[in-house]
Amino acid sequence: MKSLDLYFVGVGAATDSARANTSILLVPKEEGEVVGTVLIDCGLNVPYSLDGLFAKFPQLDISMVTDVLITHGDDDHRGGVGLFMLKHFEDMKKKGAIGRDVGFYSSLRMGSSIDRRIREGYAGVVKEMPDISLSWETQYVPDGVMLHGMAIAPVKMRHTVATRGYRIEYGDFTVLAGWDGSLVHPTSLIGVDLWVQDTYFMAGEGNKAHPSAETVIRSAQKYGVPNLAMVHISSDEYQDRDRFSSVISQASAAGIELCIPKQYDRFIF
Repeated sequence: MKSLDLYFVGVGAATDSARANTSILLVPKEEGEVVGTVLIDCGLNVPYSLDGLFAKFPQLDISMVTDVLITHGDDDHRGGVGLFMLKHFEDMKKKGAIGRDVGFYSSLRMGSSIDRRIREGYAGVVKEMPDISLSWETQYVPDGVMLHGMAIAPVKMRHTVATRGYRIEYGDFTVLAGWDGSLVHPTSLIGVDLWVQDTYFMAGEGNKAHPSAETVIRSAQKYGVPNLAMVHISSDEYQDRDRFSSVISQASAAGIELCIPKQYDRFIF
């Protein structure tokens, strides 16, 4: 039997003011046993947020995170890859482990910029430990990738820079992770069980960088998405309780199970 654990590493400024970089960790399982771990986005603060996640869930650690998907090149989504690799190295050194490989994947051509960030944050520090080998590989996957039994396909997003969300299918469950920006082709939602979506604004139509919760709820209703997790919400919008209550009511009327996850929340499917 296949199942999927989804951890919210960072959820945005409204409910995670200290470390606002949006990121999730996917842990697919078969018969209760972990078969892999995939991180989606590694912004500047995400390596620190992972420390907090592993403290809350000690069955996880950074050595398990051997695959990282990047949605786009902004620093709050890619800027922490060097520190992430350094923490991998420190974990190996502590355990006396020898050899570990990490894969970085994107459906955009950004391998050279990821390489540069890793070398800036990690490569120069480990020269004094030649016996411990930690390597990485960057892969351009325009048509998607299969990782640990999960079929991962890119989804085009409308944002101020080129951006891709990811649709993940595992067993009988499908999740769509869409941030930053709005979906260019909402038909990508057909068959999705959980939509994790940037909803920076509560009301209105949003702007060219971010959609609103109202427009996202309409799309979820139109394409039959039963569960919606809203992330990357503006703090000001979140504190407007009238708008917030209106959004909750709209989702309920549409038959959508709506949640606003907090950092380190876990969903099990």
